[in-house]
Amino acid sequence: MPALSPTMTSGVISEWKFKPGQPFNAGDSLAEVQTDKASIDFECTDGGVMGTQFVSDGAEVACGDPICITLEEDEEWDAAAFADFPVPSSGSGTATAPVVAGIITPTSDLPDSNKATVSAFFHAKSQNLDALSLFPGTGKGGRVTKGDVLTAMKSGSITTATTATATSSKSAPPSPSPSPSPSPTTATTTHTQPNPPPYDGNSTFTDEAPSQMRKVIASRLTESKRDTPHYYLDGSVRIDNLLQLRKEILNATGGKVSVNDVVVKCAGMALRDVGKVNHPSAGGGDSGGVDVSVAVATPAGLITPIVKNVEKIGLKAINSEIAELAGRAKLNKLKPEEFIGGTFTISNLGMFGISEFSAVINGPQGAILAVGGGIPTVVGSGSGSGSEGGEGVEVATMMSVRLSCDRNVFDEEVAGRWMQSFKAYTENPKSIIL
Repeated sequence: MPALSPTMTSGVISEWKFKPGQPFNAGDSLAEVQTDKASIDFECTDGGVMGTQFVSDGAEVACGDPICITLEEDEEWDAAAFADFPVPSSGSGTATAPVVAGIITPTSDLPDSNKATVSAFFHAKSQNLDALSLFPGTGKGGRVTKGDVLTAMKSGSITTATTATATSSKSAPPSPSPSPSPSPTTATTTHTQPNPPPYDGNSTFTDEAPSQMRKVIASRLTESKRDTPHYYLDGSVRIDNLLQLRKEILNATGGKVSVNDVVVKCAGMALRDVGKVNHPSAGGGDSGGVDVSVAVATPAGLITPIVKNVEKIGLKAINSEIAELAGRAKLNKLKPEEFIGGTFTISNLGMFGISEFSAVINGPQGAILAVGGGIPTVVGSGSGSGSEGGEGVEVATMMSVRLSCDRNVFDEEVAGRWMQSFKAYTENPKSIIL
């Protein structure tokens, strides 16, 4: 398995493009691989014939592990020669427990409390079932998972939990009687809970395994939050002039420009003015200018395609590029250079009615801007930012922003100057086209 991106440690074979025995040419895609960011074609550099494949569609493979054998173009493929071909040892050198035909090798001497996950124990207990009867399960070390319990409930292969005995009550000392007089004859009644009806499979929810992208996103954000010294600057920006500029552009040209497009442009201009915040990414893809990564939600997870040279292009170009990149991102068709790199990230949740939030830095960048929605707010008249001043009050549309910064890259003074520059451009957006 090749490393198709600088941050890739493993990949999922989404689809093999050639079957064993089929010839291919140089430049053909041998397989579609789901990496940590997108689906990328694994292109072959030379022509040949597909010999055999060690993994099937949907399998996750660590980088460096063998996935197939190819033959030279002039070699003849023989199915019998590959019938019992041994799987080569892992190229990563990592020893893993053997998993053959779905059989899990259970960890020895595992205590009962660790033989099933918490969710498996809870779900089984709520249905008066015994999760341990399914050990070994499909989880790590043979642990029983919630999915194992649900599958067994559907097939009826899980056993009912044993009825609790009253031994504990016998060994416990009797509680003192509140009255010395003996109580009337007491009839001891045992209430047994009826067994629940068999699971019919008509669940109102679906358990889905996290995609490769979501697992990598979780790992990267955990690493960033743990190892990057975050600090935050909050600001409030008046966007009435920005909204008016959008209307003027629409009336004059018929072209639609979103608030996010203007925010991206204003951020790019501020990054040009305060260059220390424009921190180049070590992952490559830096064009030497201001390359802004824009967070885009896809079915597989969050991805940040890059709008390059933001300080040099206009609003219409930014709008077109974001729309085109976001469309291909949702189809997992981005090229590595279109999402790897960048010097700054913007995450905008204002369109969902979110007023403010904190974003985690997309390392190795130095900052990320979290943008909230515009909210009508009563401010002092004549005060562009809502501070005290003026002779009266008026209603202004205020947008909250929060800048997450890496102290390793720059300090509060630099971040403050960037926020000041960003606010100036946003509140007077016509200055970005001068």
